[in-house]
Amino acid sequence: MVLLLPLAFSLLFLSVQGAVYYQGRTVALSAAQEGARSAAGYEATDGDGRSAALGFAERAAGSTVFTDPKVTVDRDTSTGKVTVEVTGTTESFVPGWEPRVTQSASRTIEDFTPPEERHSSNEHKDDEPLW
Repeated sequence: MVLLLPLAFSLLFLSVQGAVYYQGRTVALSAAQEGARSAAGYEATDGDGRSAALGFAERAAGSTVFTDPKVTVDRDTSTGKVTVEVTGTTESFVPGWEPRVTQSASRTIEDFTPPEERHSSNEHKDDEPLW
């Protein structure tokens, strides 16, 4: 019993620590996706993505699962992509260890494309309208 009980408790705490870490990763990934979705919108700014990611992390994580979130937004206009990275820590059951979680998500930046102009020639004058 002297050997098995500490081993059983260690396995129990490790499994709970793994579940908390996994939940923290899930919250960080969802926050990054929400931030990328907001930052990639038409005429959206990096601040829109940052505030959306932080807001999601605060609402979804509560106070113990995912703490101290930091958000970075990288907008690359040459490739037309925006990347949001969310970093934070999760609750630790091991003294002296702070598990760090980092997740990122990318999206294509939305852009307005005007409709193609209809060819104006005499052969289409009697056509029905396209609505």
